[in-house]
Amino acid sequence: MVKEGGNAFEQLPTGFEDQEEWQVEVYANLKRVSDWIAESIPGPKGERLLQVELDRKLDEYKEKSFGWMVKQAQKAQLNEVLCGQPDQKGQDMILSSTYLVSREQREDFRTVVRLLAKEYRSKGLVFECTGPRVPNDSVW
Repeated sequence: MVKEGGNAFEQLPTGFEDQEEWQVEVYANLKRVSDWIAESIPGPKGERLLQVELDRKLDEYKEKSFGWMVKQAQKAQLNEVLCGQPDQKGQDMILSSTYLVSREQREDFRTVVRLLAKEYRSKGLVFECTGPRVPNDSVW
């Protein structure tokens, strides 16, 4: 559907007129998260124990974050995370997700992302939220 007098960028797939697409990526400074975990494990810390605990914590952070953001969205999609090497800032992408959010819930969604970012900042996580975009009907 094209709005009267609109252009191709204003085209919306049918049924998505009141929706916006938002992308959230979560990055972890793995060294910082590992150091934080090491401080919480009493006694000698083997590398294997730290890696197991790091993996467990990152999964916990991803599940909790995704769960909270999904509550504010009409639909959500986890994207494949291809990053395996830290970027120049020493951060590794641990979550990439896309959300279909109604315009009415936009501020609620953004508030949840900001709260999660604030909660996890001290643990070495960084949230990047981009949008709104026109929903891509091939995604939804």
